[in-house]
Amino acid sequence: MRVANKKQLTNFYNSTLATSINSESIYLDQMLWLNVQIKVTTADAVGTFTIETSNDELTWDLYPSSAAALSGANKSITWNISDLAARYARLVYTRVGGGGAGTVANVNINVKGINA
Repeated sequence: MRVANKKQLTNFYNSTLATSINSESIYLDQMLWLNVQIKVTTADAVGTFTIETSNDELTWDLYPSSAAALSGANKSITWNISDLAARYARLVYTRVGGGGAGTVANVNINVKGINA
């Protein structure tokens, strides 16, 4: 079993949610499972987190059923995605409203797959 545990997504490390954010690409070659955990503390932002996938890092598509709304503090959002076929994934936060400047978000990811 190949495991690539990346503690934090750089663009979501103690980030404020005052604007929309796209994470860096998560390379998924030979990976089968993706776990994404978002922890939001002190929230006055309103928006939506989604996961997008791509095979070329240029064209991104919404991963089905990955939209999770944010409204309120001390919220945790977790996705466990299996049977991945895409080469890349990324996390997207789309700001809808609220202040966001005082909102802090951190994202941890873990991916598992076959031996290289």
